[in-house]
Amino acid sequence: MAVFRDTVAVMGYRDVGEYDRIYILFGKKRGLFEVVAKGVRRMTSRKRGHLRTFNMCAISYAEGKTRDVLIEAESRFSLDTEGMKTEEFEMASFAGMVVSKFIARDVPEPELYDLWGSFVKGQITRHRTILFVVK
Repeated sequence: MAVFRDTVAVMGYRDVGEYDRIYILFGKKRGLFEVVAKGVRRMTSRKRGHLRTFNMCAISYAEGKTRDVLIEAESRFSLDTEGMKTEEFEMASFAGMVVSKFIARDVPEPELYDLWGSFVKGQITRHRTILFVVK
């Protein structure tokens, strides 16, 4: 079982079963891909707070039989979506939808990833939303 590391942006998720989630991630090395996070919906999960929508994270994942499995996640940059105005959140959501729907899966797009990171970080400076950065 090969283990990979990447820096990713969380584009969205969907719930699977009682405790699992499938996350749609946009990685610098891999491009757009999905991983399953086992047990992430449990209250005691350590991955739970790191995998919010629009977060930039450092992750480790392993190849599974049908889908990649998330091993660990650590926030690098977190966008406070709860403190945003409705228009700001709609703009960020629309940009995220465009990236996640119109980019080919498993095709590395490092320039687009950097552009996405500057867009999300620009939301912070332009609208003075609360910023949380992990160093």
